Amino acid sequence: MGLPEPEVVVRCPGVHLRLSGINAQDPYEAEFSVELHAAGLDARLDRVIQSAWDRPLVDFLDELVADFRGWEGERVWGVANFAVTATFHPGGHVDVTWRLQPWDTGLDAWEASVTTRLEAGEQLRNLAAEVREFFSAFDQG
Repeated sequence: MGLPEPEVVVRCPGVHLRLSGINAQDPYEAEFSVELHAAGLDARLDRVIQSAWDRPLVDFLDELVADFRGWEGERVWGVANFAVTATFHPGGHVDVTWRLQPWDTGLDAWEASVTTRLEAGEQLRNLAAEVREFFSAFDQG
């Protein structure tokens, strides 16, 4: 029996996000899946790619953690078909919106997003640590 598949799961009331299936066989690309679930929404992309030339998602999250006292406006990270937007709110919470958009931009193209609300300190720090662990296979590749 092999090791369990690495994953990151974020759960908030009514919302579920999952990063899974990291494939780091190419030393310049980490390929993974993203699932979004909420009331009436089940969306999944099986092929999200973060290349060695992209700003790492964990760096984006680490910057949010470092600024736990807050910031103005939105902060955005993204690759071609997956984006993350963070907005700080008074009271020490961060709304993190996770957006999927398939490569296909035809008439039947779709876009889906969910928003999770995290505490700017410990919850955000834990998320950054989980994402770092998830991408560690890519870093070692």
